[in-house]
Amino acid sequence: MEQFYDSDNVIIFLTDGKPSDPKDVLDQITEGQYLMDRTVHIFTYGLGNALPNAYSGWCADPNDSQCTAFSVPGLLAGFIENTDSLEALDFLATIADQNNMLIPGATTWTNKNCTENTYGPCFDPNRDPQGVGPPGRADHVGDGEGDRLMTMVGSYYDFFQSEPEPTYSVPSKDDHLGLIIIAATRTVDTTGTLFGVTAVDISMNIVFNEIVNFNLGKYSFAFLVDREDGRVLLHRDLPKPMEWPSEPTFLHLSSMKGALTDDEVTKIMTGESGSSYHDNVTALITRGNAQSEGVNAEERAATFYYEPIPDTKYSVVLCLFEEDRIVTVPSPVNPESGTASLYHRLDLLDTNAEVCRLHDNYATFDGSTVMFPPKAYTDPISYLSSLETSEDVANMNTFINDPTGLVANPGLVDGVRTDVTLTAVLEQYWRENDADSVWRYVGTTMGVFRIFPGIVMDMRYDPTQQAWFNHALAKPEDYTFSRPGPSPFGGGNLVTISKAIAHSSTQKILGVIAADITERKYSSLLHSEVIV
Repeated sequence: MEQFYDSDNVIIFLTDGKPSDPKDVLDQITEGQYLMDRTVHIFTYGLGNALPNAYSGWCADPNDSQCTAFSVPGLLAGFIENTDSLEALDFLATIADQNNMLIPGATTWTNKNCTENTYGPCFDPNRDPQGVGPPGRADHVGDGEGDRLMTMVGSYYDFFQSEPEPTYSVPSKDDHLGLIIIAATRTVDTTGTLFGVTAVDISMNIVFNEIVNFNLGKYSFAFLVDREDGRVLLHRDLPKPMEWPSEPTFLHLSSMKGALTDDEVTKIMTGESGSSYHDNVTALITRGNAQSEGVNAEERAATFYYEPIPDTKYSVVLCLFEEDRIVTVPSPVNPESGTASLYHRLDLLDTNAEVCRLHDNYATFDGSTVMFPPKAYTDPISYLSSLETSEDVANMNTFINDPTGLVANPGLVDGVRTDVTLTAVLEQYWRENDADSVWRYVGTTMGVFRIFPGIVMDMRYDPTQQAWFNHALAKPEDYTFSRPGPSPFGGGNLVTISKAIAHSSTQKILGVIAADITERKYSSLLHSEVIV
């Protein structure tokens, strides 16, 4: 399995052997270790009360004319009859020791075809260590000690040197958490003795939220590299952690490097920090859903910055386009009288708003509701992992409606409250035309989402990641129409009409306004507005 790619190899040796085997056991081990670069540990387990007094049939001294290796039918018979051979437990110790002379009772061998006329291949006298392979473990259990054998075999891992630092697996798909990384670390008792391994599933969507939901300017993006094997785990061209339809397949950085040079790829892989400027970096503008509808590509100047994450095997790479270097944060705007906003948690609301059920959700026709995705919070992980309370909802409503600007910020990014205030004026227009559409809503580049009628939203919903939002960004001068499909807010199959909103003087895109209409309404608009 991929997560064990660089693990120590373990062979559990459990056999009685046969004199008719075409090769001696030790010769076969030597040849196999040569093919495996001398990396295989061998564990031997002797079984039975008779074994300590038995003999192996393997000559301790090949020059002893009185000893004939495997001279009797079956290794067990040799244990009893060939008393000139190596004792059975010593033979098992020799196999496990592999010429390292670390296990008591083990003896050495070289090669029956060597000039010394002994077993195994001839070894270079200057080789260090002289072992055929790394040493393992030799154990013995008596009759009726099956439970002890199970414990003995099952605790093989405590033989290997444990890394004090956690190890991290290749990401895999979890039905509830999306992509997860399994972090494992050794567990010891108060004496420092290893007694197990503790592991935890880490949600990539939460831990690497800043990369998953990276939002800086129009083109810039960030991605995550696993330096251990070079895989790119998070990238604008890959599905997000919660969107993989099946077990993920990751490409090497060399296949996704874009404008990065081979030398820069090497620096990233070795954990270096640095940056590089490039004149022609591909900037992608999605047409809606990047996976199904494609993107528009343009060549622009950008700088790559790369930095290792301390105490991990990961590095972060940022591609910052020149147009995105200056980020404008709107000046604070306090809400005016009569433009109150309502936080979307109607189920925790303590106001006089009339709340009803609409499409199996809490809803209110008294006004619109606003919600904020994880990226709109200064601590998105805390937001996602906490359960909101009535007190939290009350504090949020107080903050977004404060006319003085003196109420403490409950954790929103600067600029979010201003977007709430600016979008509040849309509500009066939505009310005047409430029969024309099922849903009316707006999403800003900061992530603020306002919808009428007001409903409770999924806390992970991000308007900037939706197809209707990206359709409008791809064609900011036009109204865009989506194909009919199930609305995430309820109401069956609906058509979404969306239009980008830009600043009147700078033409900087501030957000997207949209409405969902029925297919019947859409057909009516075509007949009444389109001249054939």
